[in-house]
Amino acid sequence: MSIEINTNENQNVTIEIFDLTGRLIQKQSEIVTIGNNKLDINLSSLSSGLYLIKCNNSIQKIQITK
Repeated sequence: MSIEINTNENQNVTIEIFDLTGRLIQKQSEIVTIGNNKLDINLSSLSSGLYLIKCNNSIQKIQITK
């Protein structure tokens, strides 16, 4: 899976994946540069289901189907 981050400054971002009980499943840190950045996240180890992705302070819900 890929996510796009658009930023107006160089910064370190933390991407966290949680299950619906709030348990942290995976954490990844990346350095992004000014402008559009595409980050790849390996989700192959996750079971089918709903998960929350938190990137710094933005939270998105995703569904994984296998």
